[in-house]
Amino acid sequence: MSRLAPRIALFFVAVVSQVGLGAGSGQVLLVRSSDQPAYKAVAQAFIVAMGRQVTVLNLVTHPDEVRRVVGEVPSLVVAVGPDAARAIAELKTTAPVLNTMVPEPEKLGPAEALRTVPMFIAPSRQLQVMKEFLPSARRLGVMYDPKHSQALVDELSLAAEALGLTVVRQEVQQTSEVASAVRKLLGRVDALWLVPDATLIDVDTFKFLVQTSLESKIPLIGFSQGMAKAGALLAVEADYGDMGIEAAALGLKQLSGTAASPGLPKGRVYLNGRTAGVLDITIPAAARSQARAVF
Repeated sequence: MSRLAPRIALFFVAVVSQVGLGAGSGQVLLVRSSDQPAYKAVAQAFIVAMGRQVTVLNLVTHPDEVRRVVGEVPSLVVAVGPDAARAIAELKTTAPVLNTMVPEPEKLGPAEALRTVPMFIAPSRQLQVMKEFLPSARRLGVMYDPKHSQALVDELSLAAEALGLTVVRQEVQQTSEVASAVRKLLGRVDALWLVPDATLIDVDTFKFLVQTSLESKIPLIGFSQGMAKAGALLAVEADYGDMGIEAAALGLKQLSGTAASPGLPKGRVYLNGRTAGVLDITIPAAARSQARAVF
C-alpha cells in the first residue's frame, strides 16, 4: 500500500522467498490463498513489520510446497485468506498459526477463530465514527440474518446503548427479503447500518439500498471503501496494511514466547461527499478531516 512504498523499503530487512527456501529453526512461513492484491498487501505489510526472513508461498500455485514446509514445523505459520487458513487448519500442524483476511473465522473452528486478526472494525469504533459524522442520528436500522450475525448485532446494540443510541433490528432470512425489511425500517430510523452478512449483501441489493437511501434521505453506512465509493454515505474499513502489521506484532510475541490475542484494527474512514449533498447533510469539519478519502 502507498505508505509501505519507497522510503519504508529502504529499511526492508526481511528476505522474501517465493519457493525453495529451506525450512529450519526459526522459520516463518506465510501462505497466501492467491495473488489477490488485498492478500499481497497484507503479506507485504507483515514482512516489513516482522523485520526478519519470511518464506512466502502461494497456495494455488504451490500446494505441495505448502504441505512440505508446514510438515517441517516452522516456528510460525501465517495464513492470509480463508482458503489458506482452511488448508493450514486441515494439515493439523503443531506449529503456532495466525490467520488474517478470514471473513468468518468461526467456521474454521474455535481455536482458529481465537488466533485470527479481525477483518472488521469493532462496533464501538464504528459507532463513535458515526456519532462524529452524524451527531443528530439516534436510531440505527440494522438488517441481519440471526444465523450469521446475531452475536455481532448483540454487540452493536450494547455499544449503541452505552453511547445513548438505539438499534432497531430487522431479521432477514434470505436476500429476497431485504427490500421488505428496508421498507419496515423507513420512518423508524435515522440511518441504515450494514453488517458484513452474506445473506444481505450482493450487487443488486446494495444498489437497491443506495437508491432507497438517496430517495428516503436516510444515510446508509457501509463497512468498506468500495461501499462508500458506490454511494453509501460513510464506511469504516480495516486497512490491509494495519492487518499485516497487527499479524506481525502477534507473530513476534509468539516467537518470543509471549501469549497475546489479536487486537481489533482501528480502521480508516471513507466518506461520499456527493451522497452527503444529495441527502442535504453537512458533515462537521472536524469529522470530515478524519476521512482518508472523500468521493
